Amino acid sequence: RGFYCGHAVGDADASEGAIALPPEREILSCRIKGFYPFPQGINGPVAWLFRDTHQAIVVSTTAGNCTLLLDFMTSGGQAHPVWFDETTKWKVFLGQNIRGEVRIRSIGSVKTCPQGSKIERFRAAAAAYDNNMNIYANNCRVFCTRMEREVERLNGEDADYAGQPTAAAMADARLAFGILRAVALPMLYPALIIWICWAGLGDM
Repeated sequence: RGFYCGHAVGDADASEGAIALPPEREILSCRIKGFYPFPQGINGPVAWLFRDTHQAIVVSTTAGNCTLLLDFMTSGGQAHPVWFDETTKWKVFLGQNIRGEVRIRSIGSVKTCPQGSKIERFRAAAAAYDNNMNIYANNCRVFCTRMEREVERLNGEDADYAGQPTAAAMADARLAFGILRAVALPMLYPALIIWICWAGLGDM
């Protein structure tokens, strides 16, 4: 899924006596990509349960062919102990933070984004993201939701968007709803285990 934020402003008529209009402005667009959460993948009848659980965000710009693919992953990828150490897994399951990292890759034909452009500023904001990963409060889906809001914020800086509190309020509402959805999925894990334990006790 994805969305495109804002609209382009046409170039000015260069003829003498014409009213000078603002040049075409840079617009960022983004879309979400889903992946399996496990680096090695998953097979079997339960594979569909985990499809698209891990999310990344693709951000592109009208200011060139610079396109970024970003996600929020455990620090060191699958080398992090959470992927193979049961004690670490339980600590994460119980709400403990672990170290995460924002992975930023250039996937467009241009590997270096224009200096001072919105997409370069977006890259800087993503690189400064809080790397304290929490399965419930700061997971990959929360990261993507916040980056969607950053795209909207940067697109909203232009003069034709200034003074539009309604647009900003709607963007904040989408952010809040997105975070709610992002934390709802991992909250199902403990709820499912509690239900299984409760059902097991009932059969005793």
